[in-house]
Amino acid sequence: MAREIEPKKEKIYSGVKIKQDSIFSLEELYKLMYRWFETKGYSFSETEYRKYGTGDMVEIIWGAEKEIDNYAKITIDITFLITGLEKVEIEIEGAKSKSNKGTVEMKFDVNLILDYKKKYGPLMRKIYHSFMIKTRIEDYKKKAASDANDFFSEIRAFLKLHQF
Repeated sequence: MAREIEPKKEKIYSGVKIKQDSIFSLEELYKLMYRWFETKGYSFSETEYRKYGTGDMVEIIWGAEKEIDNYAKITIDITFLITGLEKVEIEIEGAKSKSNKGTVEMKFDVNLILDYKKKYGPLMRKIYHSFMIKTRIEDYKKKAASDANDFFSEIRAFLKLHQF
């Protein structure tokens, strides 16, 4: 029996971290990320949500993907680790608001997946990549990096905005 060929995975970013110790709204961070995925055409899911101890430590794992065409897609894997999480009340321009305080650490892996529908064998895939779509693959990589950098910037701006 022939062995099934796995799609080719090109790492765009591996282990990129954003870490911040501050007051922030976990709910608003969720909304920001969800809206970004929705606006950019990504589908995403929360694959894990675990609370530890008294709920002051939370681990969340998300996966997102976007098909570029019927041969290539971008995947973004995110692991959140939130420690020292506590609910706080803050005052902004005289109005009290509920928020969260703690350390947010996010780790991102961004990949380009080629032949994700597993249509080609190893030899055909090599020929296809080397001669037929070589420049298109470079464009795919640039698109994946651009999306990732935009996403990272949005998150950093949100966290920086919420420093008190």
